[in-house]
Amino acid sequence: MHGCQIIIWGIMVTPIVLLAILFSISPEAGFRGLAVVVGAAALYFGGGFLITWHRRTCPSCGAKKLEMVGLVRTNPGPGRCDYRCERCGAEFESIPGRRELFPKRNPRDEAPEAEG
Repeated sequence: MHGCQIIIWGIMVTPIVLLAILFSISPEAGFRGLAVVVGAAALYFGGGFLITWHRRTCPSCGAKKLEMVGLVRTNPGPGRCDYRCERCGAEFESIPGRRELFPKRNPRDEAPEAEG
């Protein structure tokens, strides 16, 4: 086993061993311990669901799949965030003080104008 696997194994087995010890002491202590473990798991998975569920809507395709991919902090003043849609791949940026998102301009994508 690798180090990370040992840590994960320990995190999974420790509550089970503690619950077995509590149930051997008394059923009431075991059920209280079980309630604590179930409550902690509910908070962990419920919090993860809420964090991933709250996404902004993509202005291009309308899907609720915008993921924040970058945060640019400016000093002094507020920073801005960069977003990318997981569905259509469009990139946007937020401008401080404005609620809407704006398409991100990439200088590499802009072709130089031909002189003629």
